[in-house]
Amino acid sequence: MLDVDPPALDQLIIDGTLFLDDTRDVNITANWIHIRAGNFSAGSSGNPFIHKLTIQVNGNKADNGYYIDPILAGNKHMVVTGTLELYGPTPSTTISYITETTMSGSDIIKVASMTDWQVGDTLVIAPSFSYTVQQHETRTISSINNDGTITLNSPLTYTHYGSSSNTISNNYGTLDARTRVGHVNRNIMIVPGPDVNWGFSVTVYGFRDTNNNTWIGNAQLTGVQFLNGGQLDTYNSPLKFLNTFTSTIRSNIKDSSFINCKANCVKIDNAKSITMTGNVLYNVWVIGIQADSVADISISNNVIIGVSGRPSMPEGTDLTACMAVVNYPSPTDKVLVRNNYCQGSTQHGYAFTFVKCN
Repeated sequence: MLDVDPPALDQLIIDGTLFLDDTRDVNITANWIHIRAGNFSAGSSGNPFIHKLTIQVNGNKADNGYYIDPILAGNKHMVVTGTLELYGPTPSTTISYITETTMSGSDIIKVASMTDWQVGDTLVIAPSFSYTVQQHETRTISSINNDGTITLNSPLTYTHYGSSSNTISNNYGTLDARTRVGHVNRNIMIVPGPDVNWGFSVTVYGFRDTNNNTWIGNAQLTGVQFLNGGQLDTYNSPLKFLNTFTSTIRSNIKDSSFINCKANCVKIDNAKSITMTGNVLYNVWVIGIQADSVADISISNNVIIGVSGRPSMPEGTDLTACMAVVNYPSPTDKVLVRNNYCQGSTQHGYAFTFVKCN
């Protein structure tokens, strides 16, 4: 059990079980974290970690990296080849929508649901119209009013569309274009140390070591905030699943938030048995969720707000999308994507490839 804050570490390697004591706030700082053959645990599904946990991964782009195998090496990484279990408290409502159009200059919004929201909480507000894709905003709650409205800490810069009913509902289907609002602050946070645009990368990984042992990581993450993660001009996303296709344990990412992602928010590559639901992804460079060569994946009820190309590349160079799913290993592999909301992408909403029918 960890009941003290360790000093800033160069490396933290976990082969046993590291369980965090939930009687105080905890801070862990290291240049490299490897949950190699053990378990890193804070809270549980029935008893979330109620104090603050901050995991800070330090390092600069030019620093010497660390080595797992020829595929995975680098710096400012948290590598999971064991089990990562982080359970923080979450509000009953993580994603809502505006029910009455809010004009620019107003500091009051009305949403469909705000269960467990509190004064001081942070909200991200999506853009509303196709020609204003970058008009998303961040505000905090100043007050929750008796009439069901929320007063924000400052007036909104842009107009945000809302309605009490779906935008279109007819015999052909339903279209809901109401502005989504995401609740993003969490007690458990993963953050980078200094170096602008060179953030951390949490990689859930599968590999075979030099003794011919196979290690396949898994992650159970509820109520975690990934802040300023990802490494610009690389595939090192704030959260990445890589080479876990033989996993027998399902990973679950639930009610978490990904804020200011520098290299996608989530990248799933050669992996299976992953569920993502109820997450808020905000201010993303390139792609919100990218899945390549996957099976038994469920991505549902997430919201992706504000996707644009990398600032290091000329405008229009990157293919940007809220979500991209490509290269199914087999036509029979189950890939379920439903009830997600994409608001504010400079190019595409969803980019999917389909296997040609026989």
